[in-house]
Amino acid sequence: MNPYFLAAILAMGFASGWAVHGWKMDSENSAVKEASEETARIVSKTLEDKLAELRANERTTIREIQTIIERPIYSNECIDSDGLLRINAAKAGAAKPADSVP
Repeated sequence: MNPYFLAAILAMGFASGWAVHGWKMDSENSAVKEASEETARIVSKTLEDKLAELRANERTTIREIQTIIERPIYSNECIDSDGLLRINAAKAGAAKPADSVP
């Protein structure tokens, strides 16, 4: 026989074996892919059910705290009326310095 003919037959056999091996690997990969997709569907369904259950048990509580303010602590006035009279008298020069601090 012709050695080129044998080489051609050998090459065709190798190529067909390679193709069949690829088909086998594709079928195995698709089976694994389908199994992982099914697992993902089951897990997502379980998660959705659990979230729906948690939302059904959710409650909103609004509480108001009442406070009574006896006197305002924060205001725009820093000096009372007596202090304001003393400041105005000091500006006019009518005030005398105090001998002692009360």
